[in-house]
Amino acid sequence: MTKSLKLALVLSGPARRYPITRLRNLAEHLGPVKAPSYRQASRIANALRAGYPVHDYKELARSRVVLLCAPEKRFAAVAAELGAAELDWRRKVVVICGGLFESDSLADLAARGAEIASVHCVGEAQQLRFLVEGDRLAVRYAKRVIEGGGGAVIEIRRGCAGVCAAGVAFASWLLLALVDAAAV
Repeated sequence: MTKSLKLALVLSGPARRYPITRLRNLAEHLGPVKAPSYRQASRIANALRAGYPVHDYKELARSRVVLLCAPEKRFAAVAAELGAAELDWRRKVVVICGGLFESDSLADLAARGAEIASVHCVGEAQQLRFLVEGDRLAVRYAKRVIEGGGGAVIEIRRGCAGVCAAGVAFASWLLLALVDAAAV
């Protein structure tokens, strides 16, 4: 990842919930951190030892890439807040980094010119592995962030993240059953 890559983080909930926050070089490139409250943003920045808390979405204006991390029950509200921000989305990449939301979940931002992608962690072995789908430019930036931080990327066709994640979960369950049967 180059020095010119400026990341912003919009996060709801504990940072440790999102594997993307465990990438090695996140601290090097992270700038503004936005959360539901300034106090939470400050706690997140301190926990990550990276970035700086901000009060308003307008403070994301200088960041090229916005990492959006929100749990399923808060995603719609956080996405609506982000969409309501008065930013020029034509020069932004927004990467969904939590839940099983696909890039199409941010169609409003895409209609305003943003490049959209989603990443989904598929295992927490020694090297974090992520499924990535979305717009070509956004996928390229997501790859730079993940691979630059020591993770591995599996690029998938747009709209297939849910099916792929279900397949990974099913295969993991079968593997555990096989190991359990072999241990008897």
